[in-house]
Amino acid sequence: MNSLKKHWTYADSAFIASGAIYLLFLYLRLHYAGLYMGHFGELKWDWLILGYYMAEAALIGSFADWFAVTAVFKVPWICRLLPFMAKHTAILPRSREGFVRGCGQMVQQEFLTKKALLLQKKQLVILDKFIAYLEKPENKARLQGLLTNFAEGVLHKLDTQALSRQLEGKIKTALADVEANEQLDKLFKALAAQRRDEQCYEWLLQQLVTLAESSAIRERVRRELQKQVEKCGSEGLWSSLKLWAAKKLDVVNVDDATDAICRALVGTAHRLQDDEQWRSWLYAQLQRVAGSVYGTQAWHELVQSLQNRALHDISLQSALKQLLDNMIKALCRPLAQEGGAVMQPTILLQAVQEALETIETDLRSDAQFKAKAEAYLQHILGLGLLQAQTMLGDIVERILQAMVDERLTGMVRSKVNTDMQRIRLNGTVMGAFLGAIFYLLKCAW
Repeated sequence: MNSLKKHWTYADSAFIASGAIYLLFLYLRLHYAGLYMGHFGELKWDWLILGYYMAEAALIGSFADWFAVTAVFKVPWICRLLPFMAKHTAILPRSREGFVRGCGQMVQQEFLTKKALLLQKKQLVILDKFIAYLEKPENKARLQGLLTNFAEGVLHKLDTQALSRQLEGKIKTALADVEANEQLDKLFKALAAQRRDEQCYEWLLQQLVTLAESSAIRERVRRELQKQVEKCGSEGLWSSLKLWAAKKLDVVNVDDATDAICRALVGTAHRLQDDEQWRSWLYAQLQRVAGSVYGTQAWHELVQSLQNRALHDISLQSALKQLLDNMIKALCRPLAQEGGAVMQPTILLQAVQEALETIETDLRSDAQFKAKAEAYLQHILGLGLLQAQTMLGDIVERILQAMVDERLTGMVRSKVNTDMQRIRLNGTVMGAFLGAIFYLLKCAW
């Protein structure tokens, strides 16, 4: 910045100095007009006239270069006096579209061509640099932290509600494709081979005993008896009279009949459970019924219906969401540390550390794995570079198009300001030099 300021000051100083010197020699010329064409006193070569020529040419050169440099970026103030000259000033703002498009094409077609990018890619060995990077413990720790934080961020942003809904759909779709009859056949054969079917029968008997002793069965038996009694009383007048007489004589008592039936059910259930002969008989009947039903079309339809009903009625979403939330909590470290205690590495961090150690070991010891990985990365990098190369020009154009004229011209001017000021200095010096040449040529002529 100091260098730019220095050159700018020199160029302006040279401009002002050339103007002041020209005015001085102009004053001397007008004051000594009678001596202008001859010698000045005792001095030969008319040094005063030489100075006038040089000052005049230097001022013209300095002014012309100042105008040219300024006109590239804006309209010089002198154009207010000479409006016809303003048409060809402010070149960069007026040619903004062409400049922006040219910059994009220059970057894409001349600087970062596909050939140049692919050549640079071939000279880059990615995995060697990666291994060298991991050799420093601080680099490895930094990479582990970055990967862990990235993975944690992804997990915390997961929509477990939507994900559990998708998982439920996939699970039910997979279960719907399962042949339930085939799986049941395998299950029954496995149970029979391990004599687990007898355990199933024992469980059924226990459920039968529990059911017989329950109050729900008693209430259901009572309702059924009451319905039958009422049905008999509604079949006609004679039936109604018999029912009325039976109730008056306490011949028909629903509660007593319910107690008797329930005691019989409980007794039968216990006898089926305790009596070996009765239990063997029940086993034989169950096997006979199962054998007559299993394998029929009705059985297949029943199993298919139960499978479809279960898939429709059972909801897995809440359980899957809870499972996913618990997994995320288990993998990631707590969001708030209690008491500032030292935290143990989380499962996720340990997984990242083990993965990096495994990758580093394989890269160092397995040349074939390293070569395949390098080829894969080179391929991915090449595709990315080719894709990026087609976008570089558009990116440059969009960035430049977004800039206002003042910022665009200021940016360009800041890059060439030093050379522009040198051009102005050269114009002043060259003008003075040409003035001296013209004077000498005039004297020689």
